[in-house]
Amino acid sequence: MRPTDPRRLKGEAKPREPRGNRDRAPPQRIKTVIFEPVPGKGPAKARAGAESGKRSASARSARARLDEAAGLAAAIDLDVRAKGLVQLPHPRPGTLFGTGKVEELAGIVRAEDAELVIVDHPLTPVQQRNLEQAWNAKVLDRTG
Repeated sequence: MRPTDPRRLKGEAKPREPRGNRDRAPPQRIKTVIFEPVPGKGPAKARAGAESGKRSASARSARARLDEAAGLAAAIDLDVRAKGLVQLPHPRPGTLFGTGKVEELAGIVRAEDAELVIVDHPLTPVQQRNLEQAWNAKVLDRTG
């Protein structure tokens, strides 16, 4: 007889394993911070927009993109602790942000005890690695 023959197994009932996630603890939500870089917002451009009294279309769309990223993160059950727009006058090849801004954002990441930082801007692998080391958290860009 084969080891899986039903006649042989009839007398040997094995205890059944519980199915599904009923006996497991619910997974912990990942503490997340989201940053939306706003490129090309140097002091000269900010003054020009303030003098005309008009709000630029890019400022509205940046806020909309930030809200969309936060909504997507919440949809996959991430715990969004903080989100914000970050001025980006000149992208840096090593970290995207300047050293002062990286340190400022590191303070936010530490204060929120974030495990994941989403930067809603394409990052190179070098930028991602450098930001992960500076912030001591996993960094993802919009493309994931």
